[in-house]
Amino acid sequence: MNGTGDVLGYEVTLEQLTDYQSLLTAAKLLQAENSALVKMVQKLKARLAQLEGKEAVQLRLQIDELESELARQRKKLFGDKSEQRKQA
Repeated sequence: MNGTGDVLGYEVTLEQLTDYQSLLTAAKLLQAENSALVKMVQKLKARLAQLEGKEAVQLRLQIDELESELARQRKKLFGDKSEQRKQA
């Protein structure tokens, strides 16, 4: 970002500012905007991590549920016995 946005009521670039006070004002505004954006990024990263964590937990629960269902179906189909060959 190379402009100061709407500092003086119209679009202004840093190159157009020549006096110290205007440059200082622009720098302070840009610093405030940057701080706000950094905070927003931090919040979004935390939210993303939270969502990814929940999703991972949900997936693990689904996998556990499917494994349990598979075990029940196997038991229904094959009973408690496992297939073993008799040794001679």
